[in-house]
Amino acid sequence: MEFVANDIVWLLVSKLATKAKHQNIIFTNHDINHLPYREKFDTVIFKNSLHHFNHRKARTVLKKLYELTNRRLIVVDVEDPKTTKYNHYLWNQYYVRFLKDQGTDFWGYDDFIQLINGLGRAKIERIITQRANYMMAIYDKN
Repeated sequence: MEFVANDIVWLLVSKLATKAKHQNIIFTNHDINHLPYREKFDTVIFKNSLHHFNHRKARTVLKKLYELTNRRLIVVDVEDPKTTKYNHYLWNQYYVRFLKDQGTDFWGYDDFIQLINGLGRAKIERIITQRANYMMAIYDKN
């Protein structure tokens, strides 16, 4: 079994690659708008990246990822921290100010459901933590 881990920020990819303990992980550095993969993957996980795309572009990105998988697409992203708890907003400010996260197009839970249902039928969950509410969708092609 092989795994491909991809991020647009090479610094993050290179740090992960040096810590990797398994030889079956391939680390890549591609923009999601220009993915070079010709073969499909069994499972594609799109995690904590949706808030980097405006609402129109997000649909295009999800369609592309859905087409890239044979069996399953998993989408996970943080719910808009301005609409949940105050401590979620504070954690978000830590990511923005200290870690330089530039994602600003957060989704409310209802908007997330609409986006996900626009692509097809998926199992949708909300996961509540101290740092944030996470929204997760799982598309199974079977």
